[in-house]
Amino acid sequence: MKNKAVSSSLWLSGLVTGAFLGYYLYKNRDKMPGQKEKLKTLVEDLKGVAVDLKSRLMSTSHEAVNSTKNAFESAKES
Repeated sequence: MKNKAVSSSLWLSGLVTGAFLGYYLYKNRDKMPGQKEKLKTLVEDLKGVAVDLKSRLMSTSHEAVNSTKNAFESAKES
């Protein structure tokens, strides 16, 4: 349970940090005219990573559900 709590707190802190960073960048976007193109490509790359992570998480969850279902069926047959 301790591992899950640490993982959850790290995930939550990353989410909060990302929100604050996004707010800061949005608020100061006019002060960084030369960096806008770099920022746009970075955001596009991050969107790609997020889509990849989503697909990996979905496939992993489907595999976990299927393996659990198979384990229950094999336990029921025994």
